[in-house]
Amino acid sequence: MTKNNINKSKFSGRIKKSDGHSNTFEFHHGCSCGSDGCEVGGGEKGFGRRIFYISSSVLFFVFAILFKSQNSVLSVGLFVASYLISGFGYLVGAVKGIIKGVLIDETTLMAIASLGAFALGEWAEGSAVMILFGIGQQLEAYAVSRSNRSISRLLNLQPNTAHLIVDCDITTVDASEVSVGERVLVRPHERIPFDGIVVEGHGTVDNKMLTGESLPVDFVVGDKLLSGGVNGNTAIVIQVSEDYSNSTASKIIAYAEKAAIRKSKRERFISRFAKIYTPIVVILAVVVATVVPTLIGVFTGNYFYSDWVHLSLVFLIVSCPCSLVISLPLTFFSGIGASSKNGVLVKGADSLEKLAAVDYIVFDKTGTLTKGNFEILDIVPNAGIERDSLLRLAAIAEKNSNHPIAKSIFNYFVEKGLEIPDSTSVSEQAGNGVIAHYMGSEIIVGKKSFLETRGVEMPEFTTNHSGSTVYVSKDKEYLGYIIIGDSLRPESKTTIETLKNSGYSIMMLTGDSEIPAKEKSSMLKIDNFLHSLLPNQKLQAVEGLIERGHKVAFVGDGVNDAPVITASDVGISMGAFGNDAAVESSDVVLISNRNDSLLDAIDISKRTMSIVRQNLLLALTAKLAIMLFGFFVFIPLWLALIADVGVMMMSVVNALRAMKTPNL
Repeated sequence: MTKNNINKSKFSGRIKKSDGHSNTFEFHHGCSCGSDGCEVGGGEKGFGRRIFYISSSVLFFVFAILFKSQNSVLSVGLFVASYLISGFGYLVGAVKGIIKGVLIDETTLMAIASLGAFALGEWAEGSAVMILFGIGQQLEAYAVSRSNRSISRLLNLQPNTAHLIVDCDITTVDASEVSVGERVLVRPHERIPFDGIVVEGHGTVDNKMLTGESLPVDFVVGDKLLSGGVNGNTAIVIQVSEDYSNSTASKIIAYAEKAAIRKSKRERFISRFAKIYTPIVVILAVVVATVVPTLIGVFTGNYFYSDWVHLSLVFLIVSCPCSLVISLPLTFFSGIGASSKNGVLVKGADSLEKLAAVDYIVFDKTGTLTKGNFEILDIVPNAGIERDSLLRLAAIAEKNSNHPIAKSIFNYFVEKGLEIPDSTSVSEQAGNGVIAHYMGSEIIVGKKSFLETRGVEMPEFTTNHSGSTVYVSKDKEYLGYIIIGDSLRPESKTTIETLKNSGYSIMMLTGDSEIPAKEKSSMLKIDNFLHSLLPNQKLQAVEGLIERGHKVAFVGDGVNDAPVITASDVGISMGAFGNDAAVESSDVVLISNRNDSLLDAIDISKRTMSIVRQNLLLALTAKLAIMLFGFFVFIPLWLALIADVGVMMMSVVNALRAMKTPNL
């Protein structure tokens, strides 16, 4: 975090939970004063006090104007009182900043300008400057509080307590004290505190805050529920499968907190720019106030210091970089909040910025474009081998694998009501298959080429089925193969078509053989696809695109995808935290587990970056125009501040447009 006070991308959590997460989450305006008159996150009580200060200051200002012609001494006293009521906190903040080593920030600029006006005898203008500055801060506070709501909602996903069932008693305990395997009661309309399996009851759950899905989801005994969802109208009992800190809601909260402090390149530039820009502005103002009139006086004999000092104060006010250092991080923050409403977790402003620049999108096939719910389509044993024996050996080897194909084999066997014994050892070769040892025998399950490299003699044949083919051997003897199929996600065609129509280049990568890969690519109208790839070959394919100058986003379901997700310009993972390694390495998480959420994320990222560019242009153009105008026309200080605050508020209001969710 930059030490400069004018860095507006400052975030903090409040009211820590037992697991370290906070219940409130605020984007702070970053002023140095530390007073109630300036802090954004002060709550309703603090807001009322700040309004009281401003109102009182305005009242004193009005009386000062009324008494100006009758009693100048009283009028000056009222102007000073008005100034101190509205500006004392800012003056203290400026002094604190100087003590901390922050010599010049926006508070200091306003203090110099207002005190300079007093030095020129312009009491009304000096007082007006501070009143208007305070009003501007409160308008900014309102805009920031609106932005806070869009992402702070994520921090209320997980309740602090749970109704623990011990024997026949129900005890309300701290949720962090509940262990995996214990049972908890979730009453109607309560938020689910843990990931768990339903063991009693049935009904619906509202996952809108998790996935963006507006319709409730039905569930019955045996279904898995995610923490953060809101239970429907019936009481249920769940058996905890993940402890409090490792649950889906807890991970979303952790990533949301991290997202708030990850800056974009533009934000980092503005922070560095402000550190240099503000002191330069003060130096130029000093030059305008002293050097310019001195040089003019040398040649003309007329020294108009007061006019040039006034112009320098206008210069100080207008050149304040508030509109830039507030609106840019606020725009990104609003964009992140809009994404969360649509079931997309963007892990920071830098991720949003990079997503908007992508021109090539690479999809993993299985679990991303397809459902990833594989089914056994056929079992083809070798001569003399029984179907059930072939399937049983495959299930023993694949029992502990998380790969969707392995799970389909395991689940098929379990659904028949048969138990699967454990192997003594298992070695999984990513992208190839598994080697297991059971009762002294070596079982190999995987690709044909994998079995061949392990010394298994494979017969010469080809399969014309569009599904994936898994081959099985025992002690180097080929036993047969199993054909497993997968179907497309219902939204995949629309997603690919929309992306292609938007000008994106699309590629599909898969470890499947040519026939199923070609079938799925044809159905999706993806011309560029690669098949039979190992994880390292997927990585090479993405790195090759990056080397050719493309900005690449990779979308995967997390199974063996972590390396390529990390290597891509923007790594995107599917699902509600099904694979920790992939989620940790990704920049964007599609919590909704729908690939068309990517369309929302891209739309939001592009609109966010468009607003960032608009605000940069607006702020720089308006400030330059006003400063140049000041050289030719007398501009009162209060009018200069109104212009500056106006530019800032236009930038802030424009920034809040990034909160609008897309209509696709």
